[in-house]
Formats: sequence, structure tokens, C-alpha cells
Amino acid sequence: MRIFLSVGHSILKGGGCTSASGYTHEYRYNKELAPYVKRALESLGHSCDVIVCPEGVFTNWRQEASYKLPIANSGKYDLVCELHLNAFDGQKQGSEVLYYPGDRKGQEIANRGSSALSKLGFKNRGPKSRGDLYIIGSTRPTAVLFESFFCDNKHDSDLAKSLGFKKIAEAIAYGLTGQVVGSDVEEVEQTTQKVVPKSGWIQENGKWYYYDKGKKRTGWLKSGKQWFYLKPDKDGEMATGWLKYNNNWFYFNSKGYMLTGKQTIDGKTYEFDSNGYWIK
Repeated sequence: MRIFLSVGHSILKGGGCTSASGYTHEYRYNKELAPYVKRALESLGHSCDVIVCPEGVFTNWRQEASYKLPIANSGKYDLVCELHLNAFDGQKQGSEVLYYPGDRKGQEIANRGSSALSKLGFKNRGPKSRGDLYIIGSTRPTAVLFESFFCDNKHDSDLAKSLGFKKIAEAIAYGLTGQVVGSDVEEVEQTTQKVVPKSGWIQENGKWYYYDKGKKRTGWLKSGKQWFYLKPDKDGEMATGWLKYNNNWFYFNSKGYMLTGKQTIDGKTYEFDSNGYWIK
């Protein structure tokens, strides 16, 4: 899997920073954390590019989006992840992972990621859907945003410091991939001989499939609020782009969602009815 790993926020022209701070400085912490996450992902066989905004160049956060989105949407990546820390009133604690509403794959990653971080001692605030954030709402690949802990909370910041970057990075890597870094957990799993059948969305060799009790689904699938099509002739591979089905045309975006209503595709306007049928 090819992963776009972004450090949230930036140092602006003049030295200001768009990130939160408290007991821990959000931007500086994640800038140090990112190489550890990259190393963990690469040890699992994935490729990872760390994206950090140029420092002292931008004048506002909108320029961060203009810098990152063309890279994320270049077609080079299967997954987008951005690293953040939370902040509120100094009292809130815990980890949460954000995903785009209706993105089932994003939700599964978010659930796994928040759970993995909670096992390190952080409160599990769970997966949360957000439609207003550019890094998860304007990216073509599935995207998630990790809020690893509250940087303005002393308990969280002290815990993060005691854990070190490596353990937190490995928890994030597990959230993104479902794979465990290192051999200790693998040995425990071999000892218990626990076999867990594949379930839900799983990416294999760059393609997405949906498993139900260990078996690949094929045909039409409603996952969350979205419709997908899993190609029977491709062993259940998730469809993207144009699909002809029973002499009717449908279109699925890069996340596999069936489109409805008026859509602009490759510079042309098309209209689909509420069931996804291409009208004109």
C-alpha cells in the first residue's frame, strides 16, 4: 500500500504556527513522530511519503491545503493520513481518529486506530466522522486524521512522553494497516492459535475487497450510506469509474461510491438518477 503521511499544520511566514500547543507543541511533536510512523509502515512492506509544509513560506492555513491536496490527489497513493494532536480546555483526554462521513474503509481504520492508541493508556474517544476538513473531505483516496492525544492535557502529554515516539507510531501503523510491527504479538497469536476470519474492507495488492465471515462478497453492496459494486469477474474487486450493468451505465468514484445527481467527470457533466442510473 502507498501511503501519504502528512504532518498537520505549518510554521507560517514570520514564525507563527497554525497548530495548537500546551504541554506539548502539536506541530513539532508530529514532525518528530512522522519518521517513526514511516519506519513502522515500511517495516510492514508498505511505501510511505512524509509530507511537511515548507516552513516560513505560507501566510495562512489555506495555503497548506493548496500545497498538500495536489500531492495527495496525484494518483500515487492508496491512503492518506494526517497527524494531529487535540486541544480544548486542558481537561479533555484521549485519542480519536477522524474519517469522512460514509467512508466505510475510513471508519474501519479510524476504529482500529483509536482502539490501538487506547491500549497504550489513552482514553478511547473512538472514530468520529467529519465532513468539514479538507484533508479527509477533498482527497480522492480514503483519508483519516489521527488526533493521538490532547496536547493541552498534562496526563496525556506525560503519558506520550513516557511511551516515546516508537510505541505511538507503531499503534498508528497498526491502525492504518491492521498489521502488527515486530514479532512479540505474532508469537502470542501463534501460541493461542486464534484464527480470526477476514471481515469488512481489506486492501490486497492495491485493490479493495469486502469480506463477510472470511469470504469475498461480489455484486452490489451497501456499506454505510454508500453503494458499491464488487466485480464478480474480478474475484470481488471494488469497482471504480464507469460500469455497464444490465445495459445501464453507472459511475463509481475513486473511493468506490456510486454517484447520483449531476456530476462532472473528466471535464464533462453527466446526470444520474437517485438509483445511480446514467440519464444523460
